[in-house]
Order: sequence, then structure tokens, then C-alpha cells
Amino acid sequence: MLGDRYKDVLAEEDGDLSFYVERLIDYVHLNPVKAGIFSVQNGGSVCEYPWSSVARGYAVLPSKRPKWQCCEEMFTAFGWKDNASGRLNMIEHLDERAASEER
Repeated sequence: MLGDRYKDVLAEEDGDLSFYVERLIDYVHLNPVKAGIFSVQNGGSVCEYPWSSVARGYAVLPSKRPKWQCCEEMFTAFGWKDNASGRLNMIEHLDERAASEER
């Protein structure tokens, strides 16, 4: 039956979208871990997954990112700045979430 794998969730604009946006960002970046094609066990990091927007975008200096990749919204959603500390916070957050998904 078509449509069983996919669903949509209504996000009301007058409500607090930050929780939804945070979970959506985590979901997208943790898909390789959830699918079992990448692991963060033994000290690995989601930043090491080569086809991730984390590795080639969010974790690098803004001047090193592809010009089309907009990262400001993600950093803003979590309350981080797009600086070394904010990028480290993002990677640590995703690594912690990935490790908890693998248990």
C-alpha cells in the first residue's frame, strides 16, 4: 500500500516551532545512523560521515561551505552562533543523540 512509509505533521505557525525544528534537524542528520550505515561507536562522530551536510557544511567555516548551503537557521534553532563553539556544540549534540540511537 502506498503512503505507509511517509507521513506529515502539521506545525502550527502560532505555536513554538523550535522543538519541532530541532527534532527535524536531528532526524535528517541522524538518518545514516538510524539506517545502520554509519556508527558513532568507539569514539566516532557524525561529522565523519562523508555524505552528510554536517561534514561538508555545518562543521566547517562559513567561507568553506558551498554557497547554496544556508546554515544560519539551524544554528539559530538551537540557540548557537555559527562560530567554532557553536559548531562544536552542534557536533557534540548530534554525536550524543546518535550514540543514544545506537543503544
